[in-house]
Amino acid sequence: YYAVVQLRDLIENERENIVRLEETFQLTRTLVEGGLRSQIELDQADQNMMNARVRLMQDERQYRDSLDEFKITLGLPIRSRIELDYPDALKELNRMGPLQVPVGESEAFEVAMKSRTNVLRRAAAVRDTQRDVEIAADAFLPTLNVTLGVNAANAGPRDAAKIRFDRHTRFASGTFQYDLDQTNNRDAYRNAMLAQDQALRNWHEFVDLLRLDISQSYRSLMLSKQTYELRLRNVEIAKRRRKLAVLQQKEGQAAARDVLEAEDDLRQAQNGVTGALVSYTTTRLQFMTTLGLLVVDEKGMLHEREKPFEYDRIRQRYPYLSGPAGAAR
Repeated sequence: YYAVVQLRDLIENERENIVRLEETFQLTRTLVEGGLRSQIELDQADQNMMNARVRLMQDERQYRDSLDEFKITLGLPIRSRIELDYPDALKELNRMGPLQVPVGESEAFEVAMKSRTNVLRRAAAVRDTQRDVEIAADAFLPTLNVTLGVNAANAGPRDAAKIRFDRHTRFASGTFQYDLDQTNNRDAYRNAMLAQDQALRNWHEFVDLLRLDISQSYRSLMLSKQTYELRLRNVEIAKRRRKLAVLQQKEGQAAARDVLEAEDDLRQAQNGVTGALVSYTTTRLQFMTTLGLLVVDEKGMLHEREKPFEYDRIRQRYPYLSGPAGAAR
């Protein structure tokens, strides 16, 4: 949704840019007609304005395509008419700014180890291989089967419910089995040990990759936040530069090229600040989701948890899901 809103904002920024370019074109034409500027500057202003119109058409097409794809994501027909909450949604994002992440980098890893389902599956897979080793080891032990029994006949066909316990027989038997050839058991035990070692190596690699993923995601968040703050300053500088360039052009101290460059930089700065804010917001949402810090209510609205969702009851019943020994390293 935020990506579609960002494309909608590109259209608005381009429309504002076209208005500024038209003002620059009219001012440049007046200066050219008065003999104060050359025709080259007028042609350059006209060319920039046509390029802006082409970009606007491309942005509108990209926005419509993205909106149709968003309809499919929502399970709506392509022909259905929906409207984005623009510009209110974007204004609300700018008002809130980059929201803080409630956990630090190291704490995020600990939360992920307790809240992510793939961690539970990996730990359970290691435990399964450990059980396979125990089962394979049991195969080396001998087998002793003991059978005890009592037989007692009834009183006769007409007295089937009466059992003659005074006339009964007892029996007992036992079998002892031990394979002298333990080749198959040895091979099965060795394969189980190899599978366990492989599972442990996979577990340690998984933990390292998880730690790397958390670290990279956290660094991306911090980078997006800093980028947004710099983009905001860039917009202020671009607005001031464009205003100064227009005043200097009217006084004959700046060429049309200076104004056109300032206007294009302003457009890019406005697009950049929206892109940085949307990037931070979406990255933060994904980061919070992987840590179990987001919940969706019955209306489809997102809410942030004060504490992450953890599989405490599962861990209490199966303590081995806390991870194999030495997993955190």
